[in-house]
Amino acid sequence: MKTSKVAPNLPPSPPKLPIIGNLHQVIGKNFHQILWKVSRKYGPIMTVHLGATPYVIISSSEFANQALKTHDQILCNRPRSKGFKRLTFDYMDVAFSPHADQWKEMRKVLVTEFLGSKRSRLFKKVVDTEVKGMLDSFSSLPLNTTIDLDERLFHLVTDIVSKVN
Repeated sequence: MKTSKVAPNLPPSPPKLPIIGNLHQVIGKNFHQILWKVSRKYGPIMTVHLGATPYVIISSSEFANQALKTHDQILCNRPRSKGFKRLTFDYMDVAFSPHADQWKEMRKVLVTEFLGSKRSRLFKKVVDTEVKGMLDSFSSLPLNTTIDLDERLFHLVTDIVSKVN
């Protein structure tokens, strides 16, 4: 017995290829300009398939304002996956929980208890010490030495977070 999937009512889309979708049409140096050119043909709200996943692109400020302010409860949910569900104990965290009352409460606690000005003053000494240590390590290097800032900043953030906790 065949089961048929009902296709969602998506906005217009440029023609896509089976596996890669529209990747061949939108990959390039200036991704935003490519999407703008495509939107001139397909309208201010369009669908672009990156691989098998459809993404709705809004290129009009009026429609974006309406989507993000008026319909944010419907449109601003995070993607669901079995891995994140298990990792976050059934989406019980701020980063991956659905946009609902529970998320708002968790966000409020996070902002007031962990990211507030009172708490950040407590962390200032740790941050200052770690940044000074990183800058001192730069000064001890020979001239014309290449520095991988991605790696250095990753270690800086890791060191700060581990010392603050």
